[in-house]
Amino acid sequence: MAKILIAGTFCSGKSTLARLLNDRIHGSVLLHEPARELDIAFKSKNFASQEVRDYLFIRQVMEENIAQNKSKIVICDAGIESNIAHTRLFSLNEPSMELMQQLDIQRYDYVFFCDHENIPLTNDGFRLTDNNLRIALSFHVLDVLHELKYKPIVLKGPPRSRLSQAIKSIRTTNVGLEKSVAYEY
Repeated sequence: MAKILIAGTFCSGKSTLARLLNDRIHGSVLLHEPARELDIAFKSKNFASQEVRDYLFIRQVMEENIAQNKSKIVICDAGIESNIAHTRLFSLNEPSMELMQQLDIQRYDYVFFCDHENIPLTNDGFRLTDNNLRIALSFHVLDVLHELKYKPIVLKGPPRSRLSQAIKSIRTTNVGLEKSVAYEY
């Protein structure tokens, strides 16, 4: 079993990399960022309320647990760290370490951080377009990852280059996933 986290700020290439990896890793399940579904369902931009952040955190934990019971390989387009980083960005109460332990959150086996440099901000109606906010969120995501004792692999460059870097990293570790990765990319 392996959990892969694609971390980063908005407009950093997370979703693109998650889709590309999902296409290359046989038997994987891709978990989309829950905030996107919330936006589609309610057309709401109020993701800064405590209630919404709490909901998104619990939903992420629940979806990761369900996916782990269905598949040996789970790819998370953003994850728990993203929820905590957004909560910090909006100066809200973040989930406690005690709660995270009670929920028995399984650690990620691979953590890739998509660098946002040289990725243009895209106004697709969902994502924020404030570059200062993007930079601040990027720092929060990295801080949370380090506090949770992860050593993220920073990916830069165009999508195919990031995919190549991620696949190389997966193949050179010994978690048992390397045989599931398709060789053509």
